[in-house]
Amino acid sequence: MPGLTMLLVRYRHAGRPSLCGLSLARPLEGEGVLAILHELPENPGVSISVAIDRVIAAALSQHPALVADTPFHHIRWIERYYGIEDGIPEMLAETVADISPGADGWQVRPRDCLPVGSQLLRHIRLELARLGDDADSAGCFNIH
Repeated sequence: MPGLTMLLVRYRHAGRPSLCGLSLARPLEGEGVLAILHELPENPGVSISVAIDRVIAAALSQHPALVADTPFHHIRWIERYYGIEDGIPEMLAETVADISPGADGWQVRPRDCLPVGSQLLRHIRLELARLGDDADSAGCFNIH
């Protein structure tokens, strides 16, 4: 289904405005959702890897439907990086974090960044293809 929308997430780190993409996909099994955070070449600021706590908090705040349909503890956070200059179409990692709602917004404490296993990698690629992303370039979604 080409042409589906990638959501934008705006965040700040060290005063610098930054931007990434967000796609929601079905999990490999069970309940929940895969929240795929895309590093964008158009990002004027810092990488999602540097500010992952702020990125997750911003995604939850800016896209409340994400937690309206899925409890926040059932969301798996996948970071997607492009390595085109190295001849690698993409790199994926999963962020494990302690997340809780707070008085001043979402509190996010990253605990670990894990490599994505081959089974999950295949599933994510299939889900992204279903959503309209062929993984051969960084700009295949309609971004809003």
